Amino acid sequence: MQMRRTSALLTAALLVLGGCQTAAAPERRELLGSWLSNDVPGVIIRMTVSETARSVEGAGSWTQAQAADAFRVTGALARDEVALHLDFDSRVDLSFQGYFTDEDNLSGTLSGGPFRQTTITFQREDLFEN
Repeated sequence: MQMRRTSALLTAALLVLGGCQTAAAPERRELLGSWLSNDVPGVIIRMTVSETARSVEGAGSWTQAQAADAFRVTGALARDEVALHLDFDSRVDLSFQGYFTDEDNLSGTLSGGPFRQTTITFQREDLFEN
C-alpha cells in the first residue's frame, strides 16, 4: 500500500513538473551586427558587435558636433537581455543594460558619468543598405 501511494505521488509530481515547461519562454536573440542610437540629444552612438557563446565584444563611436570618441564594447547576452560596457580612452566609461523588444530593437538604460539610468533604444543598422 505504501509503495503504491509513493509511486502515485511520484507520478503526479512528474506530471506537474512536466506541465510547468512552457513554449512561451523568451527566445534567444542575436546581437551580432551594427546598432545605432540617437536618443541622447546631439549624440549619435554606433557600435558593431560580435558574440561568442554569451560573451559580447566590439567597437563603436560616440559622435557629437564638436568631436567623436571611439569605444570598445564588452558584455554579455542572456536570452533577450543584454549588459554592455562601453570603454572609452578619453572620457568616462558607460554601461548599457537592456533587452530586445523585437529582433531589431534594444531598449534599456545608459549609466555612467552624467547618465543615471537614461532610457535609450538601439536599432539594428544595415551598413550595406544604400
